[in-house]
Order: sequence, then C-alpha cells, then structure tokens
Amino acid sequence: VHWCHQWRSDFLYADSEIEQIGRWLDEYGLKLNDVHGSEGIEKFWYAPEEYARLAGIELVKNRIDFTAKLGGDAVVMHVYPPTVRPDLAPYNDFLFDQIRRSLDDLQSYAVERGVRIALENLIDFAATEAKVADVTQVGDNAELLARLLAAYPPEFLGLCFDSGHAILGR
Repeated sequence: VHWCHQWRSDFLYADSEIEQIGRWLDEYGLKLNDVHGSEGIEKFWYAPEEYARLAGIELVKNRIDFTAKLGGDAVVMHVYPPTVRPDLAPYNDFLFDQIRRSLDDLQSYAVERGVRIALENLIDFAATEAKVADVTQVGDNAELLARLLAAYPPEFLGLCFDSGHAILGR
C-alpha cells in the first residue's frame, strides 16, 4: 500500500492511530510500501519562514516514524521546480537553500530509521495555477532532482517517479 491519506494537511498521526492503521493492514493482509509525506498547509517542510519550516520538518519526521513503525521503506516528498511565476520566481534560489537545509535536518533521522526520502517528479504548478504557462509547456523539476540526488547518498535520498506527472509539461 502507498499510504497517501492526509498528504496535503498539517495532520500529525498519533501513536494510537499508527497502531490502528497497522492492525487494519494486518487484518486485510496488506503491507505498507511507502507513505506520501505531508506537504503541510502552514507547516511546509521547506517554507521560507523558519518556524513553519521547522514545523514542516516535524510533519516529515511524523511520516518517517509512521513508515518505520509499519514496515515501509520510503516517504515521498514534493520538491517543486524553480517557477517562472513572476511573483514567486525571485525566491527560487532561496527555496533551493531551504530544501537543502531541510534535507540536511532530516538525513540522520531518516537513515537511523531505515526510511528513505523519495522526491517526486513535478511540474511548475505555481505557473500553471497563475496561468503564466500552459500545463503542456511548463517546466519540470528534473534538473532540481538531479542536483539533489547528486548531493545526497542513495541510502537517504531517491526518486518517486509519477507517470501521470511525467506526461505533463515538456
């Protein structure tokens, strides 16, 4: 099972909830493969505001714990590509630095628990939402993924290939 529930929320799973989900998986003969990490609404794992970034790190750690306790091996996380959206583009370099800081903060925590972070391929959704670029022509995060995957060991960082996302953009 790829557990994707609550991926776009600030929801923290309590131990009792994780244990109940484990019982349900056992009852139905299912196995957890991985978990889609929370993007958070206010608690975003590479938010520009430090308090929100740190809260987002706690969300990711919660999903790492969830994954480890239920026998999975990866937490899927979003890293958005540098955007061409005019009001956000000036922050691209800063957000790359925030991603690196957050990955640095998570690396030992994840590795100690035997859980990898799997970065998902994405397009520039910010540009499409602002109607600055069409979904069929917008850029993707391939270059960003390559930079990040080259910077961290495979025991920590990998790729989650979303075939639906792959047919979007150029």
